[in-house]
Amino acid sequence: MKYGLVVFVFTILFSNVVQAQSDVPLIERKKEFLQNQYYILGENVPLRKVVKIMLPHTDAHKLIRSSRRLNFLAATTAGLGLSAIASQLVSLEDNRGFNFAIGGLGAGLFLGAVGISIKADKRADLAIELYNSRKLISKKVYRNHLGMVFNSRGIGINWTF
Repeated sequence: MKYGLVVFVFTILFSNVVQAQSDVPLIERKKEFLQNQYYILGENVPLRKVVKIMLPHTDAHKLIRSSRRLNFLAATTAGLGLSAIASQLVSLEDNRGFNFAIGGLGAGLFLGAVGISIKADKRADLAIELYNSRKLISKKVYRNHLGMVFNSRGIGINWTF
């Protein structure tokens, strides 16, 4: 009986050490033309998988979601700006003349979108740097609980880890 208890204690201690040594995959971001590409250990993955992986780490998760929203806003704003510019270029062919107010507004929207996109890229880089720095591992909350369970089949001990 003594040896069984000793083996049990060492098994529990060893399993916690093995779990503590598990490596979280590193994330990289590369900007390719107009789109961000995310890589985990060299494998190209979609952004939603990166967001899902960062879910337990609240600080990095908030930053990557903010980056995703800003990228959507930048793409929408750039589309509006380019459509305003394109509408004025089409009006030149119809001999209606170029409306500088609409063309200028379109150029302003496009330049604003570039600024928003740069801010989104900085937030994505910060989220990835924060996630890869391993400072977040200590912020993970492990819920260990040992308690009694009462149900229709009887009484038992429940250990959640």
